[in-house]
Amino acid sequence: MKRTLSSILIILVAALTAAAVALAAASVKPGTTFAGTTAHKHYAISVGAKCSKKGCASANSALVIVTAGSRSTPIAGCEFAGYALPLAKVSGGKFTATQRFIEPNGSQISFAVTGKFTSAIKVTGTIVASKSCGGKDTFSLKGRPGTGPTGPSGR
Repeated sequence: MKRTLSSILIILVAALTAAAVALAAASVKPGTTFAGTTAHKHYAISVGAKCSKKGCASANSALVIVTAGSRSTPIAGCEFAGYALPLAKVSGGKFTATQRFIEPNGSQISFAVTGKFTSAIKVTGTIVASKSCGGKDTFSLKGRPGTGPTGPSGR
């Protein structure tokens, strides 16, 4: 009976430890920047880890900029431009940023970016945009610590 109980206890502790490690959010330093293209090259994306107060050890917000198309291959229904989304709150290593834009021709487009910091220098996620801008695409970016603005004032 003692062996069975101790075996069950060991298995339970191991399972709880594994769950805690899996749920732990990656700590990303403010100022870390991530930039690259999406899997199908529909978009270029830039994510900047930021802090909304002085002295943060870990980012609590993310600045997301999406660029649709490129100068050499513009997307017909979407202006080639960088679309800055509102600052996204980071919680548990995850963030979501959404915004609608009105194009010069009067049409509306929207972007919704969800992401997760999977390590101190890696972020993965999905961009869902208006179909006219290229639709849905995924990204996996490697970051560079300390290369960008860290706080609301850029310091």
